[in-house]
Formats: sequence, structure tokens, C-alpha cells
Amino acid sequence: MKRTSAVVRKPTAAGKRTGPVSSVSAPSSRTRASITTFFHEPAGRGHCHGENQSWTSTAIAVKITLLSDDSIRLEPIPGPMTIEALSADQSYSPFHMVASGLAYCTFSVMYAWAEYAKLDADDLTIDVAWTFADDPHRVDRYDVRFNWPSLPAKRLQAAKRVAELCTIHATLRHPPTIDITDAAAESPVTADAHAQADGVEPVAR
Repeated sequence: MKRTSAVVRKPTAAGKRTGPVSSVSAPSSRTRASITTFFHEPAGRGHCHGENQSWTSTAIAVKITLLSDDSIRLEPIPGPMTIEALSADQSYSPFHMVASGLAYCTFSVMYAWAEYAKLDADDLTIDVAWTFADDPHRVDRYDVRFNWPSLPAKRLQAAKRVAELCTIHATLRHPPTIDITDAAAESPVTADAHAQADGVEPVAR
């Protein structure tokens, strides 16, 4: 994914943006959240493509709206990718970020499939909501719903199957191993090996 530009904006007390003006106008009844990012990655390609698929797609920008503390909506828009909140008090939490990844990946494979199947996906939106569980405290369920008014009824089941093809969906279904290490506590032997690999002589101890 290539990031060509990023603009950070903070809402003022009056609900107006500060900083550079984006080429995309803010909705009249909403406050622009703090992130506007430009992405130039074709939808449905790279890390979000379905395995062994040869679909191609043009770049598509999306808007992610924080509907609540435990739900988001993704929809295609013209211009740069944006993330918006319904109020200036709402923050883009790590839980929103994970859900946004799931929504964007799901949208990508569905949009790419739509192009392959000669369908119009400009009215496709993705909602993701989640619930929590304890012991340990975690997200225990994601509810992914798509709304696609122009989708022919006979293609509905196929669209549902395509929605499950994204890599983020598979990652959450089959959790990866997570290793946490302290880089500062790297052993002298490992440090020397890294130094030699970089063409630097180890320091005598």
C-alpha cells in the first residue's frame, strides 16, 4: 500500500477543522475526524485479494464513519480516503482501527469481484459492529453487514462467499502467533550477528 500524503486535522470547539483545507468538503452536519489519508492501492489487490484469484481493479477511495464506540461504516466516495466521527468528542480507537481493516479488506475483494462480474458496486457499503467478552477482556464477535442495493438477487449468495475471501477475515478466523520482545534486551551474541550482517565489526567486550 503506497501512502502519498497524509493530513492531520483537529476539530475546534465550534466543530470546524483546522490546518490545511482538504479537496473534499466536510459534511454539513458532521465534524471531520482527525485523519485524512490518500491511498493509491487498487481495491482487491495486494494483502486483501482472494487466494488464487486474478481479479483486477481500479483504485477506489472510501470513507469510514465512526457510528459509535463499537461500530463503523465504510462507503465509497470520490476523492481521498477519509475517516470521520459524528462528534468532535469521539476518538478513533484501536478497536475502530481493527474493524476498519476488516471492513476495507472485505470491501476490496467485493469491489474487485464486482468489476470482474461486470456489476456496479458504487452503492456498496460495509458496516462492522463488535461486542466484548472478559477473561481476558477482548472482542469476541464481529458483525459484518453489507448493503448493496443494486446487487441482483441471484448474485447475493455469491457476494456473501466473496466477502469471506479477504485476508483480514482469514487472519481473524485463524489468529496469528504474536511474539513480544524487548529490542533493548537483545543478547550480545545476537547483536554481534546483526552487526556483522550489516558489515560492522563487533565491539570488543
